[in-house]
Amino acid sequence: MYGITPSKHELDKLFATSHRFQVVLLLGIIGLVSVPLTILTLYLIIKKTTKRMGNYKNYLLSLTLWNLLLITAMLLLQYEVVDVETMVVVIRGPLKYFDDYYSHIVTFLVIASTNNVATALFLCSLFKYIHLSVSGGLGSVFTVKQLLIISICCHVVVTLLTTTPTLLSYIPTSLFRSMPSYKYNFVLRLLSKETVLVYDPEANKVVVLFARIRLIFGCVIYSLIVLFLILTINSLRKRKAILRKKTFRLQKMMIRTLIIHTLIPIFGLLLPLIVMPLVVQTYVPFLQVLNILLVSISTIFNNLSTIYFIKPYRLAVMKYLQCSHRTAPPVSKYLLSSTDYNSSIY
Repeated sequence: MYGITPSKHELDKLFATSHRFQVVLLLGIIGLVSVPLTILTLYLIIKKTTKRMGNYKNYLLSLTLWNLLLITAMLLLQYEVVDVETMVVVIRGPLKYFDDYYSHIVTFLVIASTNNVATALFLCSLFKYIHLSVSGGLGSVFTVKQLLIISICCHVVVTLLTTTPTLLSYIPTSLFRSMPSYKYNFVLRLLSKETVLVYDPEANKVVVLFARIRLIFGCVIYSLIVLFLILTINSLRKRKAILRKKTFRLQKMMIRTLIIHTLIPIFGLLLPLIVMPLVVQTYVPFLQVLNILLVSISTIFNNLSTIYFIKPYRLAVMKYLQCSHRTAPPVSKYLLSSTDYNSSIY
């Protein structure tokens, strides 16, 4: 883990009113864009999904709902990490006015929604591969009810497996503040007026377990997603001569959207790992602000790609935009000008 203990000067700089205003304003703008856009995408999925898309609607619903929960929770927290090694987390969002326990619960929701977004991607890539590799399609292997039960069970297992250590890693900040011998007590004294979460691996070994589980889960799940995507693309190419043109275009559209939904989170995960060694000696909280921005921006791009690449959604948005730009009502074909009337007589 990379991390440096901040000096008093750095903390004063970090918690200056102007800096706080800039961070909250920046993340607030991202939130005001990503949350309404996610709600719009959710509305389009519910109202405009065609029957030909089949079970793909359930995947889009699951992905969008977890994204909405993720971005809402991050907007409520707007957290910054003072020190990466110690994991002293300062709450910037509306939850700073409440007890730190509520911030910990919302942090649990952030972790759960992040992992379940990956689970939704994995299930869709797996089911799409089965659908294209089996002669009778996915319906010949599973019923709709069975698919729903499998998906729910997978989400429950992933949530319990990856987030139980998150719940157990909580230690009240007041306990750390009351310990004069705690080696980071001077940091907590400087943050006496702030809502703070402390995830110290030396004080609570569950924090290390949580970090390892999340790292292993992320590597395994995204490797499986990429693997099944490659297999799905190969299966679609093999069946191109068999499928009707409309069916082939529909499957291609859904796979393209799934690929974009997969690549954006992977890019968001890899970029901080590349940037971290470059900025670790400069300003540690910059990494967490970068992480929050990447999550927010990836949610925006996910929703935009869903709306753009899926034809029914794109047509619905274009139709609404055309209607909103009309300045005058359309002229009836029964209303003719005098010139048109005179020319129609002859």
